[in-house]
Amino acid sequence: MVVVFEAYANAYPAFRATSAVNLLQAQLRQAREVSIDQRRNVTVTFQGTSELVAVIVGINGASNTTLYDYFLPERLSYVLETGVPDVPAPDNYGNSYAVSYACPGNTLPCTITFQSDGSVLDGSGGSTNGGIFIGISGQTQTARAVKILSATGRIKAWSYNGSAWH
Repeated sequence: MVVVFEAYANAYPAFRATSAVNLLQAQLRQAREVSIDQRRNVTVTFQGTSELVAVIVGINGASNTTLYDYFLPERLSYVLETGVPDVPAPDNYGNSYAVSYACPGNTLPCTITFQSDGSVLDGSGGSTNGGIFIGISGQTQTARAVKILSATGRIKAWSYNGSAWH
């Protein structure tokens, strides 16, 4: 019974991280789809250590509308784990920061914008590919990433198993 509990205790954080990256990917895809469907820009702001806020930008002076205000699950945050490399090519856009998206000063909050054609503007208003790294600090087996291709808005999630990205 003790062996089963230890196996569960070791695997549970990785399961939570996988669930969190799947939810993060779904939130980003929702923002992109709304921008295309409504032909309006949708800003997504990564703030604090684990919050994600999406806003539909108003047109011609109309007010903005909050699409969602989402928090990563407990203990998960935007984090780069020491010793974990960037994801493999062709999605290796950099891993210098937990939110690696040309943010001013490379700090949070960082806002990206999904445009009505599905493409993405980075934190500086340019078209740099980027990524968001999450996990439980100090637990490399919980390292997860979502990478976004700026030109098309393609969103892909990655999981790190302690030795390689999948």
